[in-house]
This record gives sequence, C-alpha cells and structure tokens, in this order.
Amino acid sequence: MRSFEPRVFLAAAVLATAGLAAETPETNGVTGVSDNTDAAWLAVRLDMPENHALTGFLWYNNDGQVTYPQLLVGTGHTSGPGDVAAMVALAGPFAGGSDAWSELELDQPVAASLGALYLVFELPAEAEFTARGAGGGPALGYFEGTAGTPGWISGDGQTWLRLAATYSFALEPQFVPIEAGCWSRVWGQKRRTRTFCRGSRT
Repeated sequence: MRSFEPRVFLAAAVLATAGLAAETPETNGVTGVSDNTDAAWLAVRLDMPENHALTGFLWYNNDGQVTYPQLLVGTGHTSGPGDVAAMVALAGPFAGGSDAWSELELDQPVAASLGALYLVFELPAEAEFTARGAGGGPALGYFEGTAGTPGWISGDGQTWLRLAATYSFALEPQFVPIEAGCWSRVWGQKRRTRTFCRGSRT
C-alpha cells in the first residue's frame, strides 16, 4: 500500500445547503487525503434495517468544484470494505456543494445480504485535500462521538485505514421498507414520491 496522509480540518460547519439545515446535524470538521498522487477512496459502512432498501443519502461535502468519478457499493463485512475491484458502481460522476450538506438519489435502490453495506467514494486522481471549502479538494464531513457512520480511507483500493472509533463520516442514509418486492419513498426538498419494484442486493 502506498503511503498517503489523511488530513483533518477542525471547525464547526455552517449548514449552507438550503432546506437541509433543519434536517441534518452540525459536523465537527472535514477530512480527506492530502497526498493523493494516484487515486484514493473513502468508505462508509451502513447498518441496514431489516427488510429495508437504501435509496439515497445526504453527505457533507467539502468542495463543490470536485467531481467524484463514481460511487461504489460493497458487501458489509465487519473486517472492512475489501477490494474495490469487486464492488459495483452505483452512481457517477457526481458532485456536491461546497462546505455543505448535499444529497444523492440512487437510480437503483440497494438491499444488503449481510445486514450492512459499504458506500465507497472514489476520489479523482491527483486531487488533493488542501483546505476547507470551495477549491480545497475532495473531503467529507465528520462527527466526533457516536453520531454518523464508521469510515475508512484507502490509497490503493485494497488496504484500508479505519478512522478512530470516536470519529465517523457525516453521511445520513435514506432507507425505505420493502413490501412484497416493492417500496415507495418521499425524496428531496420537493417531496417527490417514487415507487420501485426491483433492486440490487450486495
């Protein structure tokens, strides 16, 4: 595994995305990779409620000028995310806001065979995290304490560095119940309703 340096910027976040401030908690800062000479990945492990599917999520994004090549999903083994080559692409390319909560709706809902799954952000090659906010590079918000979701960082897509147990990435999953193979959900600030009757399982 090549060496790289995770970088953390500490500061209270200002919820800048309109309509989300009342729904999302305040973060403690943002963290990313400051020595990204090739490629890197940030992973979040989600525990899935029984008989529910993941249809999207909110996440705290650092730099709205950064486009993530793709979002991957992997099986939720407790040992870690595993090899990104074995994962499935869910979305991409995509981007969020600057120093703000952002939202992503999946085209295809996902269920979990092991009761958990990993969402993996692929970072753009040679895009380093240097500062907080617009122009500062790819990074995710984080929480201190029990809020949020467990996180990992990888510099080769195979070996992962676990965030400290007291830190977690600022990502809020959107789950809906599965009933008779179909599920409905209300999404976004416009409160749109969508019904799905097929989904992938990882």
